[in-house]
Amino acid sequence: MKKTSLVFISLFVSLWANVSIAAPVIVSSEFSGNESQMQNQLSEGENVALPYLTIGPVTVSSSGTYSFQDGRFAFQADVTVSFHTEGFNPANPQATQLAILDDFGDVTLMANTNYTLVVQPYYSDEPFPSALGIVLDGTGTISGPGVVPRPPQFAGSFSGNESLTNIIPESIGCTDSYHDVVGPFTVDRIGVYWFGSTSTMVDGAGMPLAMGVYENSFDPGNPYNNQLAVFPDQGSVTLEKDKNYFLVLQPDCDLLTGDWSYIMASPADELVWTPYMSGSWYDRSTDGAGAYLDVLPDINAVSMAWFTWDNVAPAPDPNPDVADPGTRWLTALGFFDGSNPVVEMTVYGSTGGMFNTGVPVTTDPVGTMTLDMSNFCEGGEFRFNLNSGLSGTAKMQRVIDSNLAACVEQGARPGIFQP
Repeated sequence: MKKTSLVFISLFVSLWANVSIAAPVIVSSEFSGNESQMQNQLSEGENVALPYLTIGPVTVSSSGTYSFQDGRFAFQADVTVSFHTEGFNPANPQATQLAILDDFGDVTLMANTNYTLVVQPYYSDEPFPSALGIVLDGTGTISGPGVVPRPPQFAGSFSGNESLTNIIPESIGCTDSYHDVVGPFTVDRIGVYWFGSTSTMVDGAGMPLAMGVYENSFDPGNPYNNQLAVFPDQGSVTLEKDKNYFLVLQPDCDLLTGDWSYIMASPADELVWTPYMSGSWYDRSTDGAGAYLDVLPDINAVSMAWFTWDNVAPAPDPNPDVADPGTRWLTALGFFDGSNPVVEMTVYGSTGGMFNTGVPVTTDPVGTMTLDMSNFCEGGEFRFNLNSGLSGTAKMQRVIDSNLAACVEQGARPGIFQP
């Protein structure tokens, strides 16, 4: 059933908190490429050793038949999943194996029993890192690590009564087809959002889906107006907060009827510190003040030059040689930890220097600062506490947005959409 390996920017969807959610759900994780390997469990697959991930314990609240679908058209990894009772041993996986499924299928699960899901890529040449997502459905509540709800509102059906349009570029040569529109919808912050069709897995039948993302409005009579992106089965696009968007879906180059569904993946609360966060920032409430931020991922460091004013205006100098006597320049240095957007920094002040000379300068700590980049590439704030007794908060926004798009691509890692 496998056709092609899907390659697009890595989704980071490892949500390891144990969650209980009524079915249907998505169970997600990520292959890093550094996992241990064991022999491919799928008999019709390649006769090679493949990486494997274990997800569990997974439990269900009601005994019965549960369905499985591989979310490979919404995620990256084309996977097989085997269900095991407790005691999974990679040296002898068949000893505890209940079922192994590829693309879609059913498995009987018992209530209040711990199961381990063992996931392997279908191909030995899958790209890494590679996100995976599987859809589980059944009568009971499903609990386990990486379990998030599948958004039920992102599903519908082409009945054949819809009006015709064609969102696919004319160069492809497709004819007009039925279409459905989702929206308007908004997102809560800027980021790269992924859209992936699960329609090809409905009842094992094929529904190749084309998806177009539009800003402000969609006109079926002029389907290329306001179009931000269009892609078959899966793709990504940068969206900004507080703007209206529409998702338009149609059968890919055919007049097909039947069910459609898709998964949307949005920026998660995982931050990747990127050099594209570097640049000039300012607080619009403090005229003439600002900061230059330098992010150095190779050494997990963040440095800042803070350009501000003295708290008490000095006596005016009628003929200053350089700038105003009240200007102050402070520096700060801190080190970030993983994806934590909060960095504790030491603030330094320098004295004794002269303009454009080699006069020795004394630099000493003059306080502390907490840099908070929770808003990722759009900005943040820093909270300062100086030894002189001055304290407060300064908001940060970009002076120019030249690095914004690149920062979004690298700095806000995507995760699974949670309604």
